[in-house]
Amino acid sequence: MKMHHYVRSLALDVRRKTKFLHSSIKQILQSTHAAIRNKATNKVAQSNGAICKVDKKVVLFLGTHAFHLVLSCKPEVYSRLVKLLAFELSLPKNRILQSRYRSVLAEGQATVTQLSF
Repeated sequence: MKMHHYVRSLALDVRRKTKFLHSSIKQILQSTHAAIRNKATNKVAQSNGAICKVDKKVVLFLGTHAFHLVLSCKPEVYSRLVKLLAFELSLPKNRILQSRYRSVLAEGQATVTQLSF
């Protein structure tokens, strides 16, 4: 919900800035993958023999699902953005990932329902 607070503090018109927010979410997820990859290849990780193989598609899918899940708690504000994210998640390339990570997605859903925004 940090993003919700950032959007509110900037006083953005969410309905008019849906494309901007959608591209921001994509950039956030791509930079998250880059940060994970950089942490896994730094000197400390290499000296300890750490191996981190994180597929970019998985990070993008799980991140998109997380944003969809959290932003759908505020449908009156983010309805258009939630629809865009839902469309992305419904694409055939994501169906395989959805079945593979079903337990992770269910755990995330259970956690979000416990939180109140």
